[in-house]
Amino acid sequence: MALNVAALPPEHVPVLQGWIFMVHHSVKCSVSPHCKYGQRCATTRELLVHQAGCANAACGTESCVQLRQIMEHFAQCASTECVLCAPIRFQVQKSRSTSLTRRRISAGARLA
Repeated sequence: MALNVAALPPEHVPVLQGWIFMVHHSVKCSVSPHCKYGQRCATTRELLVHQAGCANAACGTESCVQLRQIMEHFAQCASTECVLCAPIRFQVQKSRSTSLTRRRISAGARLA
């Protein structure tokens, strides 16, 4: 079942955005569960490991089906107007740009 973003109550949007953000974080986190997000990071990582082997559309594991729907929408969404995806894409892009700038500055400092 696809996620219908247009039908989402406005108060659900930040919650779903939080899930998307946490997935992006936990995939790259090397210190989970000792990072600043603590157990939330570790729980998200465990759910992602579960999902990698789960094809059950009616899975009973908490949040499995819901997170799959959210992430499938995010992966397929190309709308710059999407209330769910556009702000997250902006933050992810901004974060990547900042990281790239820091690496360039660091590399330049080592060359000097």
